[in-house]
Amino acid sequence: MKSIVTGGTGFIGKALVENLLSRGWEVFVLTRTRGKTKKIFAGVEELLPGDEFPRAEVLFNLAGAVKGRTYEDFRRANVEFTRAVLERAMGKVEKVVHLSSQAASGPSPDCRPVKEETQAPVSLYGRSKLEGEREVKNFQGPWAILRPPAVYGEGDYAFVDLYKIIKKGFAPWLGPRKFSLIYVKDLVFSLEAAAEKVEGEVLNVASQQEVDYWEFVLRIAEILGRKRVKKIPLSLDLAKLLSWFSERTSSSMFTRDKVRELSYPCWIIDTARAERAGILKHTPLREGLQKTLEWAQKREII
Repeated sequence: MKSIVTGGTGFIGKALVENLLSRGWEVFVLTRTRGKTKKIFAGVEELLPGDEFPRAEVLFNLAGAVKGRTYEDFRRANVEFTRAVLERAMGKVEKVVHLSSQAASGPSPDCRPVKEETQAPVSLYGRSKLEGEREVKNFQGPWAILRPPAVYGEGDYAFVDLYKIIKKGFAPWLGPRKFSLIYVKDLVFSLEAAAEKVEGEVLNVASQQEVDYWEFVLRIAEILGRKRVKKIPLSLDLAKLLSWFSERTSSSMFTRDKVRELSYPCWIIDTARAERAGILKHTPLREGLQKTLEWAQKREII
C-alpha cells in the first residue's frame, strides 16, 4: 500500500507515519524543506511543494494550523492548503482521509454528547476546520473525515506542560469541566481503519467519551506520585488577559482563541457511528497517561 501524508512531522503525523512504516506501507511525506523528513524517519520518500503527487491508495491530510491570531491565519492552513492539496491529489489518489476536529462541531451546550450533524464552532480554529471539511466533500473520489477531541500521548510537548504544573502540586481551575479525549495511538488506529472502512462520512472518534477535568488532574497526580493538588482559580477575564500576553511572548497554545473554547464547560462527542464502523480503539486513560509520562521522563522533559 502506498500513502501520502501531509503534516507528517507534527505530533499526530509522526505517530501515523511511524505506524504506517511498521506495517509495510510505502510512505510519501509532503514537506517544505528538503531533508527534514528523512532526518526523522528512515524509509520515507519526500514530496516538495512543486513535486507531482505519485499514484497512491490513500492521502492522509493531517496538516493544518492549531494556533493563530486571526481567522485568515487559520484559513490559509486549514482551508486553502487543504484545497490545494486535494487539487494535486485529483486523479492520483484513490481516497482521502482528512483529520478535522471536534472544534468544527462546537461544544455541548447541555453537556450531552454532540453528534456529527452539529456544526456550531465557537472558535476561529473551529470555523476553519468546518470550512476545510467542505473542501474535502468536494473531492472527486472517496473520502472520510474524522473529528477527534483533544489528543494526548507520546510526542505532545504541549500536553506535558500540564504534567509539570501538577508535579508542583497545582492545577488551573476554571470551574467544573467535562470533555472527550483521545490517545494519539488510538487516533492513528482510527485514521488507518477509516482508510479501509469509511466512505463519504464525517465521524467523531474518541478513546474516552466523557472525562471529568478534576478527576483527570488527580489521575495525572497519581501517576506522578503527587498526593495532593491545589486548585488555582482562574477567571475567564484573567484567562483572556493572560492569553493575550501569551500570544505575544511565547509559542504556547494558550491563546485567546483557545480561551473562547474554554469558556464552555462541556466538550463531549457522540462516537456511536464510529463504534459501529469498527474504527475505534479504547486505550484505558491511566495507561495512556502513564505511557506519556514515561516518554517525557525518557527525554528528561519532566
